[in-house]
Amino acid sequence: MAWEPTRTPADDGRSLSARLRWDGSVPELFDVFPFPHDLVYEAHLAAGSLQIDVSMHASGDEAVPLVFGFHPYVSLPGVPRERWQVELPAMRWLTLDDHQIPIGPDHVLPARRFKLGEREFDDAFDQVPEPGRFGVEGGGRRVEVSLLEC
Repeated sequence: MAWEPTRTPADDGRSLSARLRWDGSVPELFDVFPFPHDLVYEAHLAAGSLQIDVSMHASGDEAVPLVFGFHPYVSLPGVPRERWQVELPAMRWLTLDDHQIPIGPDHVLPARRFKLGEREFDDAFDQVPEPGRFGVEGGGRRVEVSLLEC
């Protein structure tokens, strides 16, 4: 994907901004999803937090049907993954088909905290409260991902 920087990062190297134009200039992508739009990605690092803002702007005459999500990959150095404590907010788990399209039925899950063990997640969720907080901790460390606006 051809992300274009949209402004020079600050001198301290703590922020960046980039845009991805989805406009038919790469025909094989546009053949799969024929809706012209721009994605704008902005990241800023301050006070031990990384804030990422993603916005979509339709660049054609029609609305853009778009859903996307984040896959935050975190690590707790020195702590085996199986011993991580995971904290999830209440949210709805979506049943997906082989193409990752939601097909139902869906299940509302309560907020919960558990040891990760052998579990793996490559699932789809929605109806996440704002701010949605996802946490992983172990070995005296904690990583938290907060969805500030869904």
